[in-house]
Order: sequence, then structure tokens, then C-alpha cells
Amino acid sequence: MITSSYGFAAPRTAREAAALLARHGGMALAGGQTLVAELATGEAAPPFLVDLGRIESLRGIEPRGGSVRIGAMTTLAELAAHRAVPPVLATAARNVPDPLVRNRATVGGSLRPSGRASDLAPALLALGATVHVTGADSAVTLPAEEYLARSPAGVLSAVDVPVPGPADGCAVARFADRPARPPLCAVAVRATFAGDRLGACRIGVSAGGPAQRPTLLERSLERGGDASPDTVRGRCAEFVSAAGFATDGAASADYRAHLVRTLVVRAFDRIAARRVRDGG
Repeated sequence: MITSSYGFAAPRTAREAAALLARHGGMALAGGQTLVAELATGEAAPPFLVDLGRIESLRGIEPRGGSVRIGAMTTLAELAAHRAVPPVLATAARNVPDPLVRNRATVGGSLRPSGRASDLAPALLALGATVHVTGADSAVTLPAEEYLARSPAGVLSAVDVPVPGPADGCAVARFADRPARPPLCAVAVRATFAGDRLGACRIGVSAGGPAQRPTLLERSLERGGDASPDTVRGRCAEFVSAAGFATDGAASADYRAHLVRTLVVRAFDRIAARRVRDGG
């Protein structure tokens, strides 16, 4: 039950929404799958809510050459079904087990900082997405990892996602402690290959916990190295430590680090299997 009171507005433009947020110090309401639960438990008690549901410019999926622009109010169900969306991102959206959640949760809401792990954020980080934020008087574009670290003021209006090339291998992996639950940990990997060697790698991680945000691992596998399971497992043991994660009632920092290491190896296993199947 939501017992707190707050002001409410449902503007029709992103700039109007940003101005309301700046004026009242409130919070934006997208699909509401996380925020409504936080309002009910008292984790969130904003003085003002700004409903983004009437802003049509925040919806839609538009191919743009080597990338895809996705409106922040696009639902995960729409993301999973659209042919222009990179397959690894569509898979991340489908990994959300509850169809009711997929039909309400939005791309922008999936990047909202919270203590819960996200299926979508690691894939956006691994793919190198950029985020567009609309303010009351200006707009800014920044990498997804910078947006997650800074949470700049304004309304997240769209996300540009690069389409992986033929030399790229991508995969996601997740772990949930119970069926139909959000993940305790989710990872995504985008690996670029030069023949049989690893050319570059981006690993997105969301492991939940207090004050824990999805992150792009600062250290990744060495350029020019091989991507065998043993090599990946050894390197993960070096650059994934409990120091980067939080402890709460759901899991310890050590367990979260263990999950990240395990899921990164699992994602690389999937990439390797796909390369063998496709003759890569």
C-alpha cells in the first residue's frame, strides 16, 4: 500500500517533463515496475511524480545505418519483437521472465539506478550504447556507462545502440535464485575477433545490492589473447573481485563476484558455440 502523498503531472513533451522534475525535485514514472514497488515499501518517497506515458516522442524503434535508436518508453516486449534490434539485446529483453513485466517495463526504466539487478543494462553497456537526455533548456548525449555513473538531471529520451558487425560475438547470461524473479546477477559480453584471437572485449555487469549500479568492467580480456574457457576463467579471477560488489540480505559481495566470474565464462561459452556453428 502506498501511504505517502505526492504531487503528480503527466506532460506531453520531454522538455516539459524535465522542467517539472527540476522545479519540484520529483521522480519520473515510466513503466513503474520498480518505482511503484519502492513507493509501496517506502524505499522511495518523492514529493512529485512526473508520468512520462503521454510523451509520444519517447516511443519507437528506428534503424539508423549502423545503429538503432530506441525511445526510452519502448517496452521490453516491443524490444524483444523488433527485427532491427540487435539479437543480444532482444534476448536480454526476453530473459525477463514475466510477460506482464515485459509489457510494462521500459528501456529507460531499465537504466534507472536502483538496488536491483537489470537484464537490459549489461547488454546496453556491452554493445556501447549512448544515451540521450533531454533537459528543460538543453540536451546531452553520453555513453551509457557515464549516464549510469552520473545520473544527470533531465529525462532519458532515447538510446542509440550500435549494431554488432560480423567479427563480433555477443551473448548474455543471468542467474536468478527463483523462477520468474529478477536476476540476482546478469552479464553481457561483446567480443570482437581477429581470426581466432580476441581483438577487443566489453563486459557489462549488473549484480544489484545497495548503491550498486550496472557497470562496464574497467579491465577486460587482453587484446590478442585467446578466448578459451580456461583463459577466460583465469582472467576473470584476476579482474573480478568482491571489492567491486555489495553485501545485503540477498547475497554477499563474495557470492556476487563468484556469479559474475561464472556468468562471464558462460557467456563466452555461448559465443564460442555460436562461432563453431557458424564456421567463425
